[in-house]
Amino acid sequence: MAKYGHTKFDFFKEVLKVGFVFTKNPFRIIKAMRKALKADKEYKKKLIIDLETLHLWERSVILLNDPPDEIKDEKTLKIALVGHTYVINDSFCSLDIRKKLQSYGADVITSEQMPRELIDKQLDKLENRLYFEFEREILGTIMYFLENESVDGIIHLMIFSCGPDSLAGELANRFALEKQDIPLLQLVLDDLTAEAGMKTRIEAFVDMLRWRKEKHAVHVPTLRVS
Repeated sequence: MAKYGHTKFDFFKEVLKVGFVFTKNPFRIIKAMRKALKADKEYKKKLIIDLETLHLWERSVILLNDPPDEIKDEKTLKIALVGHTYVINDSFCSLDIRKKLQSYGADVITSEQMPRELIDKQLDKLENRLYFEFEREILGTIMYFLENESVDGIIHLMIFSCGPDSLAGELANRFALEKQDIPLLQLVLDDLTAEAGMKTRIEAFVDMLRWRKEKHAVHVPTLRVS
């Protein structure tokens, strides 16, 4: 995981440390590193959107992910899904939340898709930068949508055993209490989280967003459940 303030030399030392577990040949390690960096760069180039694309999505001109199901007599909701990449993209760990939201008629954007310059701009408002890349991505996304108000709601998937995630979650909770126009639902996941309970909470949150949309911006406090 990338850490704020790490240099390329720090990164290279970590690569060698891991590589030496598999081979004692440094040239093979360097070759594998270059191949991995190239693949990662190509993946992020396809995944991370630019500001223009984000604004097109916010105006409902384009879709970024699978189209939401159409629900009779209901408007499409815009929901920001934030969390660690290895959680929101894993149907088992996330209890298939992306498909659930799609089936509930929600147009979803994920924190990993957000423009990095936008995230950096939000984090510049903090006294201290967050150390871990995922937490910067999560908090920057939440701060942006709380301020910009271009989504109906935000869902933050939190990992119970992850200390940095708890820190980002607490900061996000405080920002959401200051700016209550956009509801934030924080779902804490662990190995005992049941799909039925999670489904009920998500359905209740979606129903609340629809009710709120009809009532034109009724203030709803931040929700945090585990």
